[in-house]
Amino acid sequence: MGDPLDARAVIGGGGFGGIGSPRELIGHGTDAIGTSAVLDRCLDLRVTVIDTAYSYAGGASQLFIGRWLAADPTRRSRVAIVDKVGIVEARDGVATDLSPATVKRCAEEGRARMGVAAVDVVMAHEPDPRTPVRSTLGAFARLVAEGHARHWGISNVDADDLRGWLDEAERLGVPGPFVVENELSLLARDDEQEVLPLCRAHGIRYYAFSPLAGGVLTGKYRRGQEPPPGSRVALRPSTAATLDAEVLDRVDVLATRAASYGVSPAALALGWVLAQPGVSPIAGVSSPTQLHVLAEALALDLAAEEAVRLADDVGL
Repeated sequence: MGDPLDARAVIGGGGFGGIGSPRELIGHGTDAIGTSAVLDRCLDLRVTVIDTAYSYAGGASQLFIGRWLAADPTRRSRVAIVDKVGIVEARDGVATDLSPATVKRCAEEGRARMGVAAVDVVMAHEPDPRTPVRSTLGAFARLVAEGHARHWGISNVDADDLRGWLDEAERLGVPGPFVVENELSLLARDDEQEVLPLCRAHGIRYYAFSPLAGGVLTGKYRRGQEPPPGSRVALRPSTAATLDAEVLDRVDVLATRAASYGVSPAALALGWVLAQPGVSPIAGVSSPTQLHVLAEALALDLAAEEAVRLADDVGL
């Protein structure tokens, strides 16, 4: 069996128990039974990377993953766990804290919730302007040296942030980041300019979150209609593409192109992400039945020239 980190796609744990980190959305995500069913189906699809975070659903995401792992001891060796730290509870909601003590504490609590001795990647959830990169990187290096993580990574970074982490890793004499986790979709392509070329130049993997632009690229949102109650756009509009006329026009083009391939718009949008060298989409689902879209995308195998044409026709 190969390394589970080599999977072409990632399953996102942000919908297990809630929707991301906001405490007010705890309970709106997949419950423990649904999470187990999703993860079972992921194994069938060879989607063996599970992305979670200390802050997701107040810890429920990690607890649900831990229950699934505990139900079958063979599962841990078949999956890779990516754990983000750095977003913690604060008086007015959540705050970013990548100080060494908080990194250590959150990483320990996350492992305990999941019932694992180590994760495959420990990541900074987002930049913390109050904590020097050197301090956080030192904490990550200690987790790796102590065997609590195989690799480290960073999320929600721009090109200057990435250069800063790379420079600091070189100064400290430690390996660079294993993975960068940022937003990438047909409607969010800023990273094509600098971040993706930097990742490729340094051999850094790239995990694309929100590959369906918060659900907008599924085509389920209609002109002149309010988003369905309980949908991602209704609950967390800040995480989705704006539903303006230009975006909806592009979604219509995507739907037409998808029909020509005999797949859903969502599958074609995921297929575009899969066609980008060194990029793995993070698929977020609220039920195992939604994984048919990912299965469609994995079977599509969009050629590079087709992906370029699709980006020209649909992408922003």
